[in-house]
Amino acid sequence: MKNLELYLDVKGIAITSQTPFLEFRGPEFPNYNLETFHKDLSDIIIKTGDVQKKSSNVKALMTHWIMTDHEPFKILSDHVENIIKYFYNNISTLNLEIFTSTCWGAIYEKGDYSKIHSHFPSLLSWVYYVKVTEKSSPIIFRDGYSYQ
Repeated sequence: MKNLELYLDVKGIAITSQTPFLEFRGPEFPNYNLETFHKDLSDIIIKTGDVQKKSSNVKALMTHWIMTDHEPFKILSDHVENIIKYFYNNISTLNLEIFTSTCWGAIYEKGDYSKIHSHFPSLLSWVYYVKVTEKSSPIIFRDGYSYQ
């Protein structure tokens, strides 16, 4: 686990703090083959298409903000929530309510990017990569840390 500097700019007030960076590999589901799971996620994202029309911080194809009505997104969201609950139950005495407020899909092509942003007021955010190669761009954080 690595700590990243979290930076928020809320109505002109800059807030910085350290936040944990957790990594996990694709989940193994008893009744869902990981390859099929990834194909289903990809197919849903492609079928939904670029609903946001690059109007958000994501300057790439982006679905609706709430995709958990699709089974693979719901399964993934529940899995991530369980990881976060496990993590916080083992390092903290805080009684946090963990839930997914939004969950969307995006497809980045060459030249696509996301603007620097925060997910305020959410305390945590997560990213799950369905399909990447060695040539894929890394995720880059404000403090200069990148992850590939």
